[in-house]
Amino acid sequence: MNTAVLIVDNEKTIRKGLVKALSKHYVTYEAFNGIEAMDVIRRHEDIRLVLSDLVMPGMDGMELVEELRAENNHIIVIIMTATPSCDTERDVLMSGADYYLQKPIDLSTFREFVLSRLRERVS
Repeated sequence: MNTAVLIVDNEKTIRKGLVKALSKHYVTYEAFNGIEAMDVIRRHEDIRLVLSDLVMPGMDGMELVEELRAENNHIIVIIMTATPSCDTERDVLMSGADYYLQKPIDLSTFREFVLSRLRERVS
């Protein structure tokens, strides 16, 4: 089974950029918000990492983490936001996310970050 990454962001340009950065190394899936993300996760057992925006319509990143953790603890979850704060970072990590990143994301640095996190989990 191949390793897959799910990119969740309501901004299409961000989603496509992150997919492009990772698609050479991993199978990539996309979702507009947390509701779509949970549907994709339930259909694809190969997903090992979810990268999600925090602020999205329908189901935001925090709600996604909570629902995902209720169903599945083996997936690495990275939450990203353009409006960082110490309280937000604490809340995101306490909700069960593994990592917290600030936008804008440098794609080359991000790619290496994801690769190393997935390697750590496999080792």
